[in-house]
Amino acid sequence: MSFFGGTSNRKLSTMKFMSDLAQAASAANAAAMNASCVRTGGTRALNGLRTRAGVELAIAQIHASPASDLSVAALAARACLSMWRFTVIFKGLTGESPHRYVTRVRVGHAQHLLRQGVTPVDAAQASGFYDQSHLSRSMKASCGMSPKQFQQHHTGDTSALFSSLSSASYT
Repeated sequence: MSFFGGTSNRKLSTMKFMSDLAQAASAANAAAMNASCVRTGGTRALNGLRTRAGVELAIAQIHASPASDLSVAALAARACLSMWRFTVIFKGLTGESPHRYVTRVRVGHAQHLLRQGVTPVDAAQASGFYDQSHLSRSMKASCGMSPKQFQQHHTGDTSALFSSLSSASYT
């Protein structure tokens, strides 16, 4: 204690040093854990908060760029998790598997483009599908229509619909 009843400068200096040392150790520990995570191929989650944040970041990336590489392996690597752990946490947060979620987001993106008049081939490519056939199979599974049928139904273009009806025989 100092002459005036306060804490001595030496004690304050020691406390500041200990605080700085703890901060440095914490930063070094975090850096070492991060390096370990990278070194082990993303198989070690740093903690629950970081794990969830990594998966939420992957979900944001799915919505931001549906045409990019969104394989489970790529998403798990970005989240610094094993594919198994990523899938478990992802399903816990979203209620569906990463593959199903990505397909649903891609179909939604393609539907948005089709409503704007983009051709099915271009919508498939811009949404991350391998080709138009892949988009067609995915859309038929999710909404029961091919991309062309969806586009005609949602843009008011009924010419192809009427031509197919008029060519049918009703005997």
